[in-house]
Order: sequence, then structure tokens, then C-alpha cells
Amino acid sequence: MDAGPINAGTVLTPAWEEYDHVAAIDDQGRIVLDGQIHDTPSGTANAAGAGTNGWTFWLADTPEGQVSLADLRAASSEES
Repeated sequence: MDAGPINAGTVLTPAWEEYDHVAAIDDQGRIVLDGQIHDTPSGTANAAGAGTNGWTFWLADTPEGQVSLADLRAASSEES
């Protein structure tokens, strides 16, 4: 996953309150949800039952607080 400055172990939580899944970034940049490895945020959102754009569904825990993967990706592309 190329969403910018996301380190292994970063916790991802849904932006939607009705979902209580917790995912994490592994050491290869993939997303692990319920023991299953996913290559994309949207695939992981689908696995959580959300059937939506995972870039906006998942929030990453960062030192600045929770930030959507979409915002992290946009910030990363602005830095390039």
C-alpha cells in the first residue's frame, strides 16, 4: 500500500461508527483484518462488510490523531 507515511503496526479503524473492526498495517505494507491479509484498503473495507471506498472508510492512528487513508495519500502526493 502506498498511502504515504504509514508504518508497520499502524492501527486502522472505520470512519463509520456502525463498524467496529480493527485492522493493522503489516511489515510489508498490507492490511490485516481478522487474520486475513488484504492488499488494498477497499478490499479490506469489503471484507469488513462495508462495500465502499476503503481510502475514505479507514482511519489511521497517527501522532496527529486519526486521519483517513485518502488524506494521507493526498498529503503524500503533495510532498512528491
